[in-house]
Formats: sequence, structure tokens, C-alpha cells
Amino acid sequence: MGNFHTRHKVHVVKYKKLRRCSRILEKFYDAKYVDLRDGTVKPGKKLGSERTNRHEPRASAKSLRKYRGQKASKGRRTIRRQRYAIRPGTVFLLDGKRHTSRGVRHYGEYVTYKDGSGKTFSAAVKKITVIHQPGGWELI
Repeated sequence: MGNFHTRHKVHVVKYKKLRRCSRILEKFYDAKYVDLRDGTVKPGKKLGSERTNRHEPRASAKSLRKYRGQKASKGRRTIRRQRYAIRPGTVFLLDGKRHTSRGVRHYGEYVTYKDGSGKTFSAAVKKITVIHQPGGWELI
């Protein structure tokens, strides 16, 4: 029976779905509170009411709001005013080697990427050549 099976299995290719255009230009950062139980600083969502539907009362036994202590930092919203051509996942050439970008720095003048060893590097956008823009499906 073993002689009739193929020796080589089919190579599996996996893809991940990506948004084509990120239209989310605003980020929300939650306020941070001191947890009265252990004294650590936690975001407001972790010490929230845990109310998942309207049938639950706001002051239910699940509510963790009673453990909110002093406010460590207030919440804020940041609005991104500009989008850059190089997004995370952009494939580019630098000195003849292919790299995948992690994002941009310094108002889009530098692109960040990880090397094969896992270290993070940055390079000037003027020195790179873009091969492929992310969008649709990305090979994992």
C-alpha cells in the first residue's frame, strides 16, 4: 500500500484578506484608571460595566466600574490628516533585496521594515523602489 502513495505532498499556500483602502482616519485611545484591587493602571474598557445587551441593568453584579480609582490619563482622539503611499505590507526593493514595509516614519520620509533576523530598520523613501502595493489578498 505504501508504494502506491505519492512521495511529495502538495504545498499549501495561505492568503490573508486585506482592506484595499483604509478609510479609518481616526483613532481612539481610552482613558486609564487605577484598579483599586491591585493598584495597576488599566484602560477604562477593562474596568467597564460589561453590559452586553439592554436586558442587563447598568448596575449589575458583573460591573467592574466600582474598582475604578483615580484617573491616570484622560482619553483622547487622534485624527490622521494624511495618508501615505507606502502602507504596511508594501513590497519594495532596497539595494537589490526584497523587503516588506511595516509603516512610515518622519512624515513619510522613511520606511520601516524588518530584516530576516527580526531587527527593525528604516530607509529613506527616495532610495527604495516599490514593487507591489498591498490590497486584496496577501500571501502569508
